[in-house]
Amino acid sequence: MYLHIGKDIILKKEEIIGIFNIESIAETKEYKIIIDKLKEERKIQDISKEDQKTLILYKKNDNLYGIISNISSNSIGKRNKND
Repeated sequence: MYLHIGKDIILKKEEIIGIFNIESIAETKEYKIIIDKLKEERKIQDISKEDQKTLILYKKNDNLYGIISNISSNSIGKRNKND
């Protein structure tokens, strides 16, 4: 199955590692490490229009990727449960 996360981006559900509320995790050491690593490797996409709400981590071909969305983690989570 697939999950629409915004901006015409659809991910395979089995590739998704986690859907995180940025407000809840933004100050953690782990968040900063992951974001820095993804930015350095150019494996993060920001589709939030400067309204960052959710970080979606997914794995494709054994590589970690991230997408920052302006859609709330609750809304994306509900979409995930509805399929």
